[in-house]
Amino acid sequence: MRIFLPWSEPFLPAVANCLLDECTQNSPASFDADLGGQVIVLRGRNAGRRLLALLAAEAQRRGRALIPPRMVTPGSLDSVLAGNKEKVAGRLLQRLAWAQVVTQSDQATLHSVWAAPAGQERTTALGRFLDQVWRELSTSGNDFSEAYRHLCQIAPEASVHEESRWTALDHLCGAYRQCLKKWGKIDPADSRREQSSRTAAESDVQVVLVGVVELAPALVALLKELPSQPRIFIHAPASEASGFDAWGRLVPGYWERRPCHFENGEIHVASDATDQAGRCAELIQCWNQSGLPCAAITLAIPESGSLSLIEHHLRDHSIPVRLAEGRPVAHSMVFQLLALWAECLDLGPESRMRYAALASLIRHPDVEKGLGYSAKKLDAYYNAHLPERLDLRVDGDDRWIADLLARVGELIRMEQESFAEDVTRLLLKVYGERRLNRHGPEDRATIYALEAIRGTLEEWKSLPREALRNCSPADLLRVIIETAGSTGIPSPEFPDAVELAGWLEAAADDSHALIVTSVFEGSLPEGTSAEPLLHDALRERLGLPCRSTRFARDQYTLWTVTESRRANGRVALIAPRRNATGRGIGHPVDRALLLAEKKSEPHPRRQRFSGPGTRSRTDAPVPDFSAHLFSHLPGIAPAFLLQIYFGIGRCKR
Repeated sequence: MRIFLPWSEPFLPAVANCLLDECTQNSPASFDADLGGQVIVLRGRNAGRRLLALLAAEAQRRGRALIPPRMVTPGSLDSVLAGNKEKVAGRLLQRLAWAQVVTQSDQATLHSVWAAPAGQERTTALGRFLDQVWRELSTSGNDFSEAYRHLCQIAPEASVHEESRWTALDHLCGAYRQCLKKWGKIDPADSRREQSSRTAAESDVQVVLVGVVELAPALVALLKELPSQPRIFIHAPASEASGFDAWGRLVPGYWERRPCHFENGEIHVASDATDQAGRCAELIQCWNQSGLPCAAITLAIPESGSLSLIEHHLRDHSIPVRLAEGRPVAHSMVFQLLALWAECLDLGPESRMRYAALASLIRHPDVEKGLGYSAKKLDAYYNAHLPERLDLRVDGDDRWIADLLARVGELIRMEQESFAEDVTRLLLKVYGERRLNRHGPEDRATIYALEAIRGTLEEWKSLPREALRNCSPADLLRVIIETAGSTGIPSPEFPDAVELAGWLEAAADDSHALIVTSVFEGSLPEGTSAEPLLHDALRERLGLPCRSTRFARDQYTLWTVTESRRANGRVALIAPRRNATGRGIGHPVDRALLLAEKKSEPHPRRQRFSGPGTRSRTDAPVPDFSAHLFSHLPGIAPAFLLQIYFGIGRCKR
């Protein structure tokens, strides 16, 4: 059942009211607001935390005790609905199964997929690549053979040039499934297929989709088998019903023809990422002076590379900030130590350690602080001998090098049979004597990183011993980093802080003011990455996210963030001329006026960009570029930029 909530009101507060109203109607005499039997699916974890806080506050206002629902994202919905969760392989075991399959396969099969030189490093990279491709492809409900059949229908010439590659992929996937079966587990894709072929095990589960406009075909098939059909909350007026299918997913063709004129906001042009960060600080300070607190402002940052720069720039201007999704523990010093440890374990012929890996390990701040190692003598030895690798059995006048290597070798010693114990031993050696303060920013990251590693090692102990065979200790460490590194470190709560969120979180954000950064082609709308297997046409055929669906998603999100703040709110877009890496993306003023040009106005126009601060805005005549309007912009991206910049002439001062 689709439930449309108008753009004129914030989305999540309206959803909270609807859910509690239903509780009141179903049990008017109860003192509880019982949502415990519901699974609420949202686009991001931050939206889940916000909705839970709104439910608790509204239930308290109504004099009821909230029994909270389960909040999940689409990526974890299948694990919630799985009938036999004990049989489904976890991420760690899936990754190890692919690593073992690649290691045990013959080189001819591997070269059919990946024409790269042999070697342990290449083999590890191939296992990681296949794991990523299969996890995405399986959400479409297809395997490699079915995907190849679709590919031949799209491009018949692929049957000649790509047959050996896809045959090898199908063979490797079959070996991967057999490997899991031998360990008593099944792949999540096979679990979804089994589940969709029979009535769902958890028949009492009520699924609620909140603002989920992208849903994988495999999840749709799973939801169809539920005894009670999901309720689907859509943030759009009922007049826009044609833009959504029966499951609340966007209809790309509808949103391509639905331009957002952006008539109620500000557009600012910046020279580069640094200037963009400065414009953000100017806007926030200006809005603060007008009486708007920092807690009522959110920054939506589509380009992840500019996040750190914006954060540091705001802090330099004494503007408190909070990261909505926190920081991944993979960026912490603990995980950097594990990565350096893995490099040291990549020993060459005759057990010779690379000098660069050893020097980086000894220079790690936690190693220097916890073990007291110094790199001064090591640097002097390198300057005298310039070794690329160091022999673990150095003798003679360089006995101190031998002692250092012996201590390091004992520290990083690892065996497959005692892998979890060896990792624990190293971490205790480095961090065992440190006093950590959970409220300090550095110690907070260290604590969360150690807890994430501990949780992964606990799972590691329950793995079958066969899963660890044919994997070097360095590869096992890198698997730990991959599987445990995605855990987030929550940002400390501040009473009045600007929230930095991703673009997809902006659709459900209910803050009074919103600043959207990095408005340029490739960031907004999101560009399409060059993939060797799942190219854009095949993705569209399989129902996976592709260029048209990303465009529709970003177009719809722009509608929600502007229309929900039309009556009472502020929106500002910032368009830099260069991205975070310094790559030029064209002159945004010329491009904006070029794409917004009206055929009824043949003469060049003058355009002024409004905004706070004393910095002057562009005020110059623009030549007529209509002869090559879309010559340098491929596909549908110009339409999106046209719709974003269409309202430049009506921007508020």
